[in-house]
Amino acid sequence: MKFLKILNFNNNKIKILPRQISNLKLLTNLYLSNNLIKELPSEFYELKKLKELDISRNEIKSISEKISNLTELKKLWLNNLDIVNFPADKIKSLPNLASLYCFSSQNINIQNKTYFDLTKINTSLALLNKINRYHIPISDTY
Repeated sequence: MKFLKILNFNNNKIKILPRQISNLKLLTNLYLSNNLIKELPSEFYELKKLKELDISRNEIKSISEKISNLTELKKLWLNNLDIVNFPADKIKSLPNLASLYCFSSQNINIQNKTYFDLTKINTSLALLNKINRYHIPISDTY
């Protein structure tokens, strides 16, 4: 299992991500969408090889500033989250981040400003100048 590179736990009603996830040193893709996870353990941020991370549709309220440790991260999915603490400055520092997905996310706090409608967040995301693609809905209907 220590050679595992892709792990898909989407749609599994997972409540807790085990701290031992950090033992998967070669993990590049982690998909945790549509679970019941409330927080990511601090050990999670030791996954230095991670390139794709989907934590959409969970109960996560905060993204740790330790996200800046995930320097290989290229794609980050935060869809359908009610994030209160969003460290935009740390996400900006991710050198390889190319795509940030925030469909139907509510209450993202960026630089001490809370946005209830992500259509108002374009300016703040544009400041994350290394990201060449971000996805924000114009309305709630697709």
